[in-house]
Amino acid sequence: MKTRSLMKKLLCEGLALTAMILLLFSFTVPDALAAGDDFIIDKKGVLTEFKGSGTEAIIPKGVTAIGPGAFAGNQRLKTVIIPEGVTEIKKQAFYRCTNLEELSLPNSLTTISESAFGNCDGLQELSLPSNLANISDKAFEDCDGLETLDLPNGVSKIGQAAFSGCDRLERVSLGNGLRKIGNGALSSCIALTSVSFQNGLEEIEGNAFTRSPIQEMILPDSVIKMDVTALNANTGIDALKKNLKKVHWPSSLRKIPEGQFSGFQVLAEVEIPEGVTEIDESAFMNCKGLKKLELPDSVDKIGFRAFDGCTALESIELNPTLRVLGEKAFCDCDSLTTVKIPGSVQTVGESAFLHCDKLKTVTFEEGVRIIKDYAFHSCAALCSLSLPEGLEEIGVNAFTFCPLTELTLPDSLTRMKAETFNSNRPKDVLLKTLKKVIWTKGLPTVKDEMFQGFQGLEEVVIPEGITTIGENAFNNCSGLKRVDLPKSVTELRNRAYYNCDGLTDLSLGEGLIRIGDHAFSDCDNIRSAALPDSLVTIGKHAFAECDKLETIRLGSDLEKIGDSAFANCAKLTVIEFQDGLQTIGANAFNESPIRELIIPDTVTSMPVTAINNNKPKDVLKSSLQMVHWPAGKTTIPENQFADFKVLTEIEIPDGVKTIEKYAFCRCPKLANVELPDSLTSIRERAFYQCTGLRTLEIPDGTKVADDAFEDCTGLTLRH
Repeated sequence: MKTRSLMKKLLCEGLALTAMILLLFSFTVPDALAAGDDFIIDKKGVLTEFKGSGTEAIIPKGVTAIGPGAFAGNQRLKTVIIPEGVTEIKKQAFYRCTNLEELSLPNSLTTISESAFGNCDGLQELSLPSNLANISDKAFEDCDGLETLDLPNGVSKIGQAAFSGCDRLERVSLGNGLRKIGNGALSSCIALTSVSFQNGLEEIEGNAFTRSPIQEMILPDSVIKMDVTALNANTGIDALKKNLKKVHWPSSLRKIPEGQFSGFQVLAEVEIPEGVTEIDESAFMNCKGLKKLELPDSVDKIGFRAFDGCTALESIELNPTLRVLGEKAFCDCDSLTTVKIPGSVQTVGESAFLHCDKLKTVTFEEGVRIIKDYAFHSCAALCSLSLPEGLEEIGVNAFTFCPLTELTLPDSLTRMKAETFNSNRPKDVLLKTLKKVIWTKGLPTVKDEMFQGFQGLEEVVIPEGITTIGENAFNNCSGLKRVDLPKSVTELRNRAYYNCDGLTDLSLGEGLIRIGDHAFSDCDNIRSAALPDSLVTIGKHAFAECDKLETIRLGSDLEKIGDSAFANCAKLTVIEFQDGLQTIGANAFNESPIRELIIPDTVTSMPVTAINNNKPKDVLKSSLQMVHWPAGKTTIPENQFADFKVLTEIEIPDGVKTIEKYAFCRCPKLANVELPDSLTSIRERAFYQCTGLRTLEIPDGTKVADDAFEDCTGLTLRH
């Protein structure tokens, strides 16, 4: 009984064991493992290691994933066939399989993990399955043999550096399911010239395409986030910068960021769609191939140096809603020929069009209020300019070194410095080209040095309402032919028209009160001047050295003639005085060949040197023939007319009391002298060697020095 019971027990245990074995072998066992143990597969179906030594790996059915590093470093492997059911190729699974040439991936595959096929140099073709969703970081990095890439629509993300460094990759077509391109995903692909995008892409991370010679990038409007470095790594040598020719910017990215395309040398065409509002600082700086640009109405701002150095840019159509035109926005755009500034731009930024060498036409719409410093400086072809009514301010050097021929300043203009048009540099072409200026009513003063040195300037229109011509305002304007001032001008400041050699005609408005020092000095072609009755003061040297000045008529309200005011006027023979004059300054008429001086009796202050500079060769001494001495000067000073060789007549009015010594000595032609009853004293040698005197009646009570008439041969004195 015990034996039978034992046998029964053993039989049951054996049956149980057999059932367990049969149950175990009821699962699918990999064929390759059964055939030769080339594959190690864990319980989850993950192929963890390949032990084969051949060039081909046909992975058995039932495997669900290729494990990390399963084939890594296998230099013999050329062909890999992965069966349906595999959903993931894990990290570095085929890393550095440098001779892998043929790869068959199943439709079940959804994920290719980090560096899965990194450095697989022999891989030339890649057919990615339709269900693939994720390509992880560095998945195909440095696959130098890969030539084309067609991304299936199911892939939503390309990881960082996923295809970076694929040296032979020429063309990439992205699927419509792609949402994100990772950092450096297609960077340093030195043969990559074409990338085809699909709508739906939302994010492009940094350095995504840098150092890859892509020629055209039609970025879909669906992109809502893109790092600047996705296209521009900001390195000096970048293949993308040297090869990209055309770009369509996404409308969903409202701003083209700072430096986005800076230095892209052959970029020739940029499509900026409606929706973009801002072109930021240096966005297209030094894009030397860019020839044409149209901005949509949505653009509100062009930033600092946005298009600086775009030397091929020929035309730019600024949208009518543009608000900000930034500093140096189009600086050094050497091929730009025309530009229209819309009225929505209230301020043209500093140096906005600096050095635009071929810019010929600038049109401003009404609405522009301010033109900043250097805005159009050195625009070497800008010959004509129409400034808008409503313009309020023009900055320093805004138009210097521009060959403008005519300038009309709008009456709205209220703020402008002399340096706006005058660089004070001899080589400034504007000094020679500007022919005509129509001044603004908005600035009552023509600024100091405003047009100093403008040798080509021929005509200046000064409107009613202007009160002052500033110091040196037209100094050395040698081409200026006429000065025509309205009644509102009250003052010409020092050197206002100094050295205007071409000036022939003066029309000074009735209202002028003061002519400053040197105001018309060295104006060699003025022949006559009728000064208005309103004039009160003539400054020092005001008309000195006007070589062709022949006649001057002084006004009735004139009170003062400054020092040397009419000195060295080589042809001045006639000065017409009016009563009311009080002061004549030193050397006022020296070296001028005046024939008569009918000095008004109202003059009370006049030094000897006003007429006599005590120089033997003074031309006045050889020209002056007749003088009326003013009653307001009770003394004729010592040496006042000494050596006046052709003086024939002197009128001495009642009120004069003293004739000082040597007053008329050596005046050999003096013949007509009538002494007033008021005279009390004739001092020593007062008329010494006046050999032309014949008869002279001495008033009663006049004291006469013994030698007062010494060597006056032929003179008869009567008492």
